[in-house]
Amino acid sequence: MRSPDCPQYQTSPERRRWSARGQQATSLTHDGQSAQSNSPLQEQGAAMDATSVSGRCLCGSIVFQHTGEPNWTLHCHCESCRRATSSPITTWISIPRGAFAFTKSAPRYFHSSPGVRRGFCENCGSPLTYENARIEGEIHIYAVSLLDANYASPSCHVFVSEQLPWFEALDDLPRFATTGRDGASPIRFGPEKKLD
Repeated sequence: MRSPDCPQYQTSPERRRWSARGQQATSLTHDGQSAQSNSPLQEQGAAMDATSVSGRCLCGSIVFQHTGEPNWTLHCHCESCRRATSSPITTWISIPRGAFAFTKSAPRYFHSSPGVRRGFCENCGSPLTYENARIEGEIHIYAVSLLDANYASPSCHVFVSEQLPWFEALDDLPRFATTGRDGASPIRFGPEKKLD
């Protein structure tokens, strides 16, 4: 995945919501040849702190946690993300690398393009992470890999120029042709076609 931003939408109050646990879940934005993991691995079952969020692969072989608030959360429509997940859209959460750890096992990696690696479970095949050498301080995780995916609150859609014509998300979030970086303005808010 490329590294998009949704500038003024990253932390606006109207883009925040509260999770069922009463903790604030900030809606923010989103910006490989297999190899063994070199990501931090904590002792199995070790809690990071009271504000940690956990996730796992489908079979439960790999478990991870992150602490604090994410950098951003968004929906990506780019072809690379679609192919990596076999889905029409991918919802990403960017986590500061120092706030993220695998707590049970570690993924294998596929290097999908120069400087990019995607982590996955070698047992069940679940995609888990996206890492880009250009943004070394971040790790991106799939929102639906969280134990409680309701924690995620996306703030925008990126790469809608690559969106599949037969898919539409019925939210009123800003849509960016590519990214929201460098002062880019959304091409629209909400779906292209409204339902009657």
